[in-house]
Amino acid sequence: MSVDKLLLSIVIPAYNERYRLPQTLKRIVNYVHQKGLHCEIIVVDDGS
Repeated sequence: MSVDKLLLSIVIPAYNERYRLPQTLKRIVNYVHQKGLHCEIIVVDDGS
């Protein structure tokens, strides 16, 4: 990746979000792709 590309880190807390998480991730990925951004998505689950 070149230096001029934006890298966005998206952190999602996901305690007990089993049913909501797939749709949330789909929406985020669609948005990021539409805007032409480069990102990483980090899902944090503390044992739920």
